[in-house]
Amino acid sequence: MILVLGNMDKVPMHLFGMELNIAKYATSFPWLLPVVAALGSNGGSSLYYLMGSGTLRLNEKFKKKLESFDFKRFGAARDAVVFVSAVSSIPPVSLTAIASGMIKLNFQRYFYISLAGKIVRYYIVLILGRFAIDLAYKWFA
Repeated sequence: MILVLGNMDKVPMHLFGMELNIAKYATSFPWLLPVVAALGSNGGSSLYYLMGSGTLRLNEKFKKKLESFDFKRFGAARDAVVFVSAVSSIPPVSLTAIASGMIKLNFQRYFYISLAGKIVRYYIVLILGRFAIDLAYKWFA
């Protein structure tokens, strides 16, 4: 939602007979929002990594999910799997983070690959948000 609000630069927007004045939440640095969102999201993924590495306790729900997800089979493509997961959430980011911790993938390597993927994801969200806002202005303004 913050990424969409970062796209607001027109005041006010009239929608269904109501005046929405959400442009006051706009920023002059919308390019920074995906980076901040990615850092926050990656902080959470780091906790999952620590669960997989044994530093934090892993609950039974995730243990059952991981039994069917053999991360070692990806071999050298593990970095690509982590990146694609961070961009698309397929497979879920939590599973790849836990699996990365379980196979003892270097934490810094995991962190930076995952961060890069999430920055890409949130830039896509920012761009799509901009498109949606422009479309809404076109239809309802």
